[in-house]
Amino acid sequence: MLRQIKRQSAGLRRYTTAGTRDSRVLTGSVYGTTEIDLFNRPTLPEHEVKLEPSETAKVDGKVSLEPRIPNNLIRQVRGLFPDRDSLHARVSLADSVGRTRIGIVPLGPQDMTVKKRKDANILNALLADPLASDQKWYDAFLARIASKDIVLSPGKYTGHGTQNSRWDMSLPSPFLKEVDVDILEATSFADSLDNIRDCHWIIYVGEGEGLKAWPSVNLRDLAEDDFVAVVNATLTVNSEEAFEAVSLLRESPSNSPKYLQLWQQSNFEQLSRAMKRMSANHDRALRYSIYQTCRDLCASDVSKESLMKGEADTIKTLRSEWARNAHRELQTVLKQQLLKWRQSELPWYKLFWRIDDVDGITRDSLEYAFLPASRQSMCYLLGRIDGFACTTPNAPEPLSDGIYGLAPVEKWDSPSDDVIGETLEELDETLVSELHSRAYHEFLKVVLGIQLPTVVIPALGVYLYDLSLYNMGSIAAFGVVWGCFKLQKTWDALCSDFSVAVFEKARASINSCEQLIWSRWEGKAIEEKERVDDRKKLVVEMEESIAKK
Repeated sequence: MLRQIKRQSAGLRRYTTAGTRDSRVLTGSVYGTTEIDLFNRPTLPEHEVKLEPSETAKVDGKVSLEPRIPNNLIRQVRGLFPDRDSLHARVSLADSVGRTRIGIVPLGPQDMTVKKRKDANILNALLADPLASDQKWYDAFLARIASKDIVLSPGKYTGHGTQNSRWDMSLPSPFLKEVDVDILEATSFADSLDNIRDCHWIIYVGEGEGLKAWPSVNLRDLAEDDFVAVVNATLTVNSEEAFEAVSLLRESPSNSPKYLQLWQQSNFEQLSRAMKRMSANHDRALRYSIYQTCRDLCASDVSKESLMKGEADTIKTLRSEWARNAHRELQTVLKQQLLKWRQSELPWYKLFWRIDDVDGITRDSLEYAFLPASRQSMCYLLGRIDGFACTTPNAPEPLSDGIYGLAPVEKWDSPSDDVIGETLEELDETLVSELHSRAYHEFLKVVLGIQLPTVVIPALGVYLYDLSLYNMGSIAAFGVVWGCFKLQKTWDALCSDFSVAVFEKARASINSCEQLIWSRWEGKAIEEKERVDDRKKLVVEMEESIAKK
């Protein structure tokens, strides 16, 4: 193919690296300040890729030119480190056995519009085979839909497969066959994020912020008039010139001189070489980015150890404040609700028509007033402890009075940790059920044992024995009044015993919560210290694997 003609003529190539024209080195960012030489073939016989980590990653002053962190270390990352900068997604990608994928992702205004996909799009020029006799696959590729991401694979063209968020196409492109990778063409960064996270390398086109810590290269396309130069762009190309070159050669092979000139001016040969090197180095670059994220998290753990000492004092203060507020809620909200329940919601005289609802009314009153604010504050205080001890690299933000955390606890270590909730369930199963049973029993004793006989017997005396209605009525009235007095006295005693028992349970639950708060902090602090030690050990093992010859 004519594209191969004079590709080794370095004098005709145009390079732009980080704002300069350097024909020797062009680098892509792996993470932070680390750079990979994507284009120059190494002089060492092992054909290794030069990596220059920061000083903290060096062991005995030497760093392997081909770091390959083993899978057994990569798999430990998910359990030890929080998911910062899509770390867990990179771990899954590094541990997978799927095909290598390179993503071409527009940033800012560089969205993949219909015009770009049919005219001067980067892949339109890169994947073309202008001298092929069968151009149907290329014409179909140019007519691809603009609203979906597209994953391109080397192979025979058989149309496209459709998924929810993308198309899948196989193309007999010489470039795809040579690099042997899948290429993702994203519509936009925000809309294509899920598909972008499946890529081993990312080529960003345009200005903006992409995925942090992911192996990536910035690409500047001079065909975009509205483009603002990226400060640290690593490669400049002109897709318009490249596509014009392809179009000329498709028209006639006699246009090969013009094709070569435009192709070399477009700098697409440099982009082609870059993607070939990405294909060769994707695994080591991805694993190295995982190592550097883990190393940075370990660096934040050092400052976190000192923060935990100050946080321990804060937890003590918050625990005391929580206990004061809980006792205040006990003496105000719960006490007032029990008085209301006893005097207005369920006084003794309402038992005559609400005796079957004693347990339901009592249960509703307790659920409403049994330390609800303290229970919620407890959840947020434990959430603060869990969040600080597990994932928070910096000190928590100062909170206003009465606010104990920014998020509730995600899960209880055991159901008994929800002390107030457990106590409320216990009250429902024991005291409330017992109150209902005793109230029903005493009510039947009064009605069937006192009031009903003192009404029925005098009535029979009047009817059967013609006794004085006045005398028999007096006896019946006395029985009714005596029964009401007995019921009132008994119900007051039951309510008093119930209220005392509820108060004792509430005080006991507050004390248990205080103990839980501190034991939770101590336990999480110990767990975090062990986790920090395990993280440091894992990072050291990664460094040793990188430094091995």
